[in-house]
Amino acid sequence: VTGTGRLAGLHIDPRGLRGLDHAGLAAAVMEAVAAARAALGERLTELTGPPPDGDPGDPLAGHVERVIREG
Repeated sequence: VTGTGRLAGLHIDPRGLRGLDHAGLAAAVMEAVAAARAALGERLTELTGPPPDGDPGDPLAGHVERVIREG
């Protein structure tokens, strides 16, 4: 994911598709993106300190808002 939390790329190993229908694949992709966003939020917290209050459901919201405010 990018610094703003957008999906920058996706690699799906064909072996991971075995036994998944389209709904299962969609759920797996959504879980992977959420995990990547959470990891980025944790890393940003390590580098810059805790973010100001943001959307509690979005681990990047506070960091993005700080960048927008402070540059």
